[in-house]
Amino acid sequence: MQLRCSIPKGKKVISCHIIAKETSKFGEMLFRASLESLGAFHDEIVLIDNGCSFNVRAMYKDVLGKRGKPYKIDILEGNRTYSELRNQALKLMDPNAKWFHWVDSDELYFVDQLEHLRPLLDRNDVSVVFSQ
Repeated sequence: MQLRCSIPKGKKVISCHIIAKETSKFGEMLFRASLESLGAFHDEIVLIDNGCSFNVRAMYKDVLGKRGKPYKIDILEGNRTYSELRNQALKLMDPNAKWFHWVDSDELYFVDQLEHLRPLLDRNDVSVVFSQ
């Protein structure tokens, strides 16, 4: 099932992934599932890579390239703190976006979750949304 969202002008949702030193096949499969589970929810993806393997990099470039939506990737080598990685992600994000959606690399979404979430984001009386 494919999620289709109508996005009012000026209400941009950016999903941000920070993936650090992922090298295992299991981690690669989980991250692929995470990226694919987002469907059409976001308007753009920002991905910060802190030392993933060549295979993981090839996978996410392939998945993002097939989506037909804008994306930005920044590869930061070396031992970086999570704060440094998050700050770099913020630098890449469009400051005019209405929502920044932080996604863990092992976080999966179901279409029915996102169908209920997007209308909340389009309301003017909502400023913070989180899930458990």
